[in-house]
Amino acid sequence: MVKAIKAILPQLEVNLPASIQVTPLTDLTTAINASVSDVEFELMLTVGLVVMVIFLFLRNVYATIIPVLRAALFGGHLRAMYAFGYSLTIFR
Repeated sequence: MVKAIKAILPQLEVNLPASIQVTPLTDLTTAINASVSDVEFELMLTVGLVVMVIFLFLRNVYATIIPVLRAALFGGHLRAMYAFGYSLTIFR
């Protein structure tokens, strides 16, 4: 949303009088983007650790492949939802 607003901002400034200058005061999106990146990293790390623990306890490659495929399918579902414009939240 912020990227869209920043893209439209020059068009909006054209309609304003020359004496008015628009400048953003704060940009909290950098902290939010960093948090999202951290969550993505932690999720991948968690999946890797779960797969490692399953393999160490079961010592069976075939039994380990099932959770790996399930995690990949879940990631595919989330990507498909994003591609079709759906979200996990109710707000858009």
